[in-house]
Amino acid sequence: MKKLGTSIFIATLLAVTVTSFSIPVNSTMAAQKQNSELNEYIVSNDAIHESEKFREEMGLSSKNLKSISNDPKNFSEKYGIFLTKKEEKELDERLEEQKNQIPKIKDFIEKHLQDEFAAIYIDQKLGGVINIGFKTGSEEKVEKFEKDLKKLYSKGMVEIYYTDYTEEQLDEIAESLSEKRDELAEKGLDITSVSVNIPEQKIDIGVEKKNAAARSLLLDSESVSDIDLDIDSNLINIFEEDVHEAQASPSEYYRPIQAGLRIDNMDTGGYCTSAFSARIGTKFYVLTAGHCAESDTDRFSQGGDRFGRVADYNNGGNVDAAIIKLDDGSDDATYYLFGNGRSKLHAIDEVQRTKDETVGDAVCISGARTQTVKCGTLETKNWSGYAKTPSGDRVYYSGMRQATYASANGDSGSPIFLGGTAIGIHSTAGGIYSHISRVINHFGIDDIFIGN
Repeated sequence: MKKLGTSIFIATLLAVTVTSFSIPVNSTMAAQKQNSELNEYIVSNDAIHESEKFREEMGLSSKNLKSISNDPKNFSEKYGIFLTKKEEKELDERLEEQKNQIPKIKDFIEKHLQDEFAAIYIDQKLGGVINIGFKTGSEEKVEKFEKDLKKLYSKGMVEIYYTDYTEEQLDEIAESLSEKRDELAEKGLDITSVSVNIPEQKIDIGVEKKNAAARSLLLDSESVSDIDLDIDSNLINIFEEDVHEAQASPSEYYRPIQAGLRIDNMDTGGYCTSAFSARIGTKFYVLTAGHCAESDTDRFSQGGDRFGRVADYNNGGNVDAAIIKLDDGSDDATYYLFGNGRSKLHAIDEVQRTKDETVGDAVCISGARTQTVKCGTLETKNWSGYAKTPSGDRVYYSGMRQATYASANGDSGSPIFLGGTAIGIHSTAGGIYSHISRVINHFGIDDIFIGN
């Protein structure tokens, strides 16, 4: 995996800026309005549904959810669900340990067991068990280091397993299928998505219309011999799905442009959500989804006032992102994130590297349409598939991430994060997002704004 070729920008506000900065009156009114919307959400069935879903993913019982949800103070703005204070504290501690210790586990493996390593993922349903896979046949060598490896994480929370396929090999198979999608379509198998499922050691293949012939067609050596596919039938999981849809569709005035605000394309009439602030050379930008722009002259506004113009955008491959050059430069750039009707809900203080992401990680979104923080878990680091743009075109993505968080039209471009960590930019329905490192590399971004 490529390392980030970028430094991290520490956004320091000068004293004169601090003393002269004030939130406009209409921003205060907006906060009151959106706090009211948050209160409405807290008492809705959607809040209960999202709480049940995320609690199940994180291994938390929902047996007493009804009584917990009766007290609005139990609504966690950090995770966007109902949690007792004790549960939130324990979840914070679990995710903090994962953030700190999993990189150490990966470094240990790289030093001692790199040739034997297959994959790693987190099972949050079991309380955050770290599952580390090694190649079949490497048992003897792995056992020599197993005791020291397990010392790097909570007692009893590391499981070792053996497998015939490494994550790298599964990625290669998935990419081969993805590259041959047009040839497979000619054979009668219309693939909508291909993704690597590390926990189940499968290649998940989405098709528009599931039929009895789909699986046999793909696995029939005679039918696809001319396509040059060599696939173990036990690896394939075919399921039916709709083509993912791009979701271009908090609107009051805020400056600077925080991540998580509604931004309007003044030329197309659509709206999306702002992501993180960035610097390239001496110019400053706000990020959003690439499909939110139709040209590099599109102008964007927030709260009714223009704030910038698209400088560059990409929609396809492993990046769905655009950079909007800020008219007022660094004055409109910030490391703050808007969410749950609150200005400065979080301060971004670090940028995730690809080497530090693990299947099973908790990730969150703050969208302008959903208006509340929603969280889920990372399902795959290698999702490829079609998406329908607002104009009706089909675009093919590859090497994207897929997570379980919920989103709605208008959330395109939303920041994907966890606490103060910038992780990615939301793309389409189904929890699809571009990893932030891919965006940085594509546009040659020097710095993402972070706070001290």
